[in-house]
Amino acid sequence: MSINPIFRGSGRMAAHRSWLGNDKVYLMDLNQDNDQVRNTLLNWAPKYVAEYGIDGFRIDATKHMTRAWQHDFCAAAGVYCIGEAYNDDPAGAGKYQGEGGIDGVLGFGTFDTGSE
Repeated sequence: MSINPIFRGSGRMAAHRSWLGNDKVYLMDLNQDNDQVRNTLLNWAPKYVAEYGIDGFRIDATKHMTRAWQHDFCAAAGVYCIGEAYNDDPAGAGKYQGEGGIDGVLGFGTFDTGSE
């Protein structure tokens, strides 16, 4: 676990380009193309699943990661993965799922259409 050195109101967010978020939530932007980062995450996922008995992952910011990375992560974890790929068009969000991609995506476009 990493402790976030950036706190609200510090003005330090701009100095840390590898962090995402806003003035309330800060998230690390991990480079999955880096072999050490990639291998650490791929080795961590199945251990986490086994230790805590989880049955799936919700992958945030799906559209900011490659399909291949998400596929490999979910395959290593061995559980169902659903991605958050906000897009008003279901086909736009759907391009992140399927063979070689993530298992499924949240249906934001369908929700928006159905709630009008």
